[in-house]
Amino acid sequence: MQLFFVVKKMKLEEWMKRELDDVYVSTIIMKEQAYKKVGEIPKKQDIYIFMGINLKGYKKFIDVIVPTEDTTSYWYNKISNFKLRGIEELFMVAMVDNIHISKGFKMVYPNMIKMPSMIEFYNNSRPYIIQKDHRKLMSKIQEIYKSETIEEAKELYNQLLEKYKNEKLLIMVINRIIDDIMEVIKYSKEARTITSYTYSYLKMRARLSRLISEYKVFEDNEEIRKYVSEFLKKEEENFKPSKRNWSLIINEMDSIITDKIREKL
Repeated sequence: MQLFFVVKKMKLEEWMKRELDDVYVSTIIMKEQAYKKVGEIPKKQDIYIFMGINLKGYKKFIDVIVPTEDTTSYWYNKISNFKLRGIEELFMVAMVDNIHISKGFKMVYPNMIKMPSMIEFYNNSRPYIIQKDHRKLMSKIQEIYKSETIEEAKELYNQLLEKYKNEKLLIMVINRIIDDIMEVIKYSKEARTITSYTYSYLKMRARLSRLISEYKVFEDNEEIRKYVSEFLKKEEENFKPSKRNWSLIINEMDSIITDKIREKL
């Protein structure tokens, strides 16, 4: 007799409060914006989306935060909630350019490795280069990010400076991320690849941005959070696990691996 098992899907409210995995190999932070009413005037509101890849290679959305303030204590409290929901360790975090979020993560997860955000570089550099050349730029930045040695990374960086020497604003954007890239060359190439820029994230964000813009103006932060979470829940249900060898990747970084992560392998 053939048996059929039906997996019950969580309702949105359950999904938003669900218990999280205890370890994430990589965490990516994505920033979006929406309009919400402040009185009767529509004003821009930041939205932060936190997504992790667990030890089995599955992409999981950790949380959607629509901040009411931007201070270290605020973000410390929000990130502490990740631990209350089950996250014991975050291994690598592709950090956005926000000192308060960075400090909050370090206070709650002191062993985490701060990685540069290729997604943020994509957004920051896009206004300063024509679209058909932007992918070439991103490919060159990724070459630097995935270099075998620091010497190779520096040589590629110098070539990039020469290529765009007349694009002063673009060079400024490149220089804002280059020190962070050079800092993480010491880690394995495979580990750096996990947090590198991918078009799959951009396609997802493009769909989300369209949905946000179609909604026009939200009433409040909670309405934004539920609307975005509903989209992300559907995205997560369609994710396929990565085929990367997570145990190998983490063992290559043995000098900074924690006992909590080693126990899970």
